Amino acid sequence: MLFCKLLETTTAPKVIYNELKMFLDANNKSMKNITSSVADGAPIQMGKNNSLKVMEDENPIMLLVHCAIHRENLVAKNFSTILNK
Repeated sequence: MLFCKLLETTTAPKVIYNELKMFLDANNKSMKNITSSVADGAPIQMGKNNSLKVMEDENPIMLLVHCAIHRENLVAKNFSTILNK
């Protein structure tokens, strides 16, 4: 995890992107240093102007993942009974 920050206003894509960009700028880091990012699948983040898309525009090789927790839950359902316990 890169950092954790309380969003003061909304979780709009521009707000998320701006917080990330300010953090990177303050720490002399480039968006190109980010190799992957995950969204929780909220509708506001999944549209064509979402924060992940804006990040990908700056770093086309970035791996974007949708709903990591949901994917983990799906995998866990298929584990053996012993592992689920």
